[in-house]
Amino acid sequence: MDLKADKKSLKALLSIEEQQFRIPPYQRPYSWTFEQVDDLWGDLLENARSGHFLGSIVMTTEDEDRPLVIDGQQRLTTLMLLLAALRDECFARGMTKDVQRIEKRLTADDLAEGDAYFKFKTGSANWPVFRDFVLRGPHDPQRKLLDEESSLQKEVRSRNRPLLANLRRLRGHLAGHLQSLPHNEGSAWLRSFEKNLMEKVEIVVIEVRDLADAFLLFETLNDRGLQLSAADLLKSHVLGQIAKNSSDEDVDAASTDWDKMLESLGTQVDVSRFLRHYLLATVPSVRKEEVFGHFKTLVASRGATWVLDDLLVSATYYGEFETPSKVTYEPARRVLTDLQTLRARSCYIALLPARRYLSETDFVEFARLAEVVTFRYSSVVGLGTNDIERRYRDAAQLLVESEGGRVEDARSLLIGGIPDSEQFLASFQTLKMGRQYLLRYTLQRIEETLSYNKEQQLKDSSSVHIEHIMPQTLSADWRDDLGENVDLHSDYVNRWGNLTLLFSGLNIPASNKSFADKKTHYAESQVTLTTALTNIPSWGVDEIEERQRWLGQLSDQVWPKPPSADRSLREVPTGTVAHFQAELGPLWEHVEPYCIETTSEELMQLSELLPAHLLGHPVHGETGTGLARRVEVLLADWDNFDAAQRRIARGVTTYFLATDDAISDDRPDGLDDDETVISTAERILLS
Repeated sequence: MDLKADKKSLKALLSIEEQQFRIPPYQRPYSWTFEQVDDLWGDLLENARSGHFLGSIVMTTEDEDRPLVIDGQQRLTTLMLLLAALRDECFARGMTKDVQRIEKRLTADDLAEGDAYFKFKTGSANWPVFRDFVLRGPHDPQRKLLDEESSLQKEVRSRNRPLLANLRRLRGHLAGHLQSLPHNEGSAWLRSFEKNLMEKVEIVVIEVRDLADAFLLFETLNDRGLQLSAADLLKSHVLGQIAKNSSDEDVDAASTDWDKMLESLGTQVDVSRFLRHYLLATVPSVRKEEVFGHFKTLVASRGATWVLDDLLVSATYYGEFETPSKVTYEPARRVLTDLQTLRARSCYIALLPARRYLSETDFVEFARLAEVVTFRYSSVVGLGTNDIERRYRDAAQLLVESEGGRVEDARSLLIGGIPDSEQFLASFQTLKMGRQYLLRYTLQRIEETLSYNKEQQLKDSSSVHIEHIMPQTLSADWRDDLGENVDLHSDYVNRWGNLTLLFSGLNIPASNKSFADKKTHYAESQVTLTTALTNIPSWGVDEIEERQRWLGQLSDQVWPKPPSADRSLREVPTGTVAHFQAELGPLWEHVEPYCIETTSEELMQLSELLPAHLLGHPVHGETGTGLARRVEVLLADWDNFDAAQRRIARGVTTYFLATDDAISDDRPDGLDDDETVISTAERILLS
């Protein structure tokens, strides 16, 4: 690694003429908080006179006139905000020479035109706002004032909110300190503070020759105690490997793909967890601290671009687990919502390849099995996570190795870990309130089996309360009714057998009334579990025990342990895409680019383009219309397509939609090739 490290004052850093520091486009926007800005301001105010060390920055100097700041953009951006605030304050006080001196620090080349004029250029997300609101001087006609922020587009304003807020914050700090000084000392203090800032504040500047060395440096620093997350390290490693043999544009594109991956996952997903679950489909064991090491091995064997592309695809599916509303297929959305309610995350290890390779219908079947495993094994019986995670890992590896073909073997693995009815019912009998989400989920699902059309009402937790039948605070009537069992109240009040669901309008008046009085409210309930209580003459310890046994038996039926081979799922045809390739012959090279991995949602979006496509080809008349209908028939079975079949369906549809394919659609025989492709797909997908 070609590395040079020098300690420099801020003045020395900014003094090289015609040199512009740049933030790479793939860096995230400026994001410092008020707390971070306040800490920096406090340190500078207290220590600038005696000297203050601001840490290190890392930059690549492949282009010495335009070095890239790889690490340290937040501090440098904030320092430039402070210099701009100092300049503006000096201008307001008529300190012309001081304004000119500070302007020189903010300028790379005063003879240059456009953006090359400025000393420091942020990433594209911040640059127009940083340039016009911060860097441009008071005499620049293109300068914008802070009260013009509202004129920015909503997205631009959102991305730059921290930038403009911190400019205001620093201006406020300056104004507040100046007000604390005698009136005639303000200008002298500004001059002194700016001098100390430039000459006494020091930074270690670490220069490396290229981007790959910068990312390698990050990994080395992490080994020596700089705690970056596995996701941070992996990003730097992947981009560093791509940078070795690619252009800056390729690195920027890869960084954009990384951000797309994060966007697909969603803000609530633990990225390191996703990366670990991804690895467990191929690696025997992965501890959290080993995630990055395993990915380095994977990158070395498969290449950085392949790893990034595969992560991007996997993130699309994994993001659905945490945000089921993304899923359009209603049965899949429902089961993912139930798993999310159960906080079932270990199962994502196996669900990830299942979502990727299985059809929608088979995935729902597999995910419902994961729900049963989670509920019986973890939620009720409370067994440890090691065994079940191993089963999810082994199931995932079976699915990956066979591209979904050994789904029945994967199911058998999971079924083998499910507690039987005896163990399940014994554990259920002891359950108490504890995790309210689990109790509510259980009662809601039982209620759904007892009474249809209640699901949406019950999921509105603000209107449906958990009701203690025997109240938490005993009245005199309740004490009399319990008799010698009154001392058992604390042991039984939160038992599941003593809990039910009641809409809030009835829950509040029922309160801690006697059981006889409560039953008048229960009789008005829309919840079958609750109205059933009106048939019980009295309520006490024995009734709680009996009702809990009943709830357990119902739960054993709602979440049953299936036999190892309760039904044979449709096997994935082996070599489906290879068969399609062989059948197409010479046409395959034209169709292959379109046969890429796809989701069911993407297939549906493609199908919506068919009518508009035909409008552009009236010359083909009924021939084109007939082919489009045949494609629609192919896509009609989309929820039963596995990954290989989805690839073929996508290939057929996108090839048909393309106008410039093997035979241009503009020719009289322009649909002959399309007919061949569609016929071949029909023989494979509809057989």
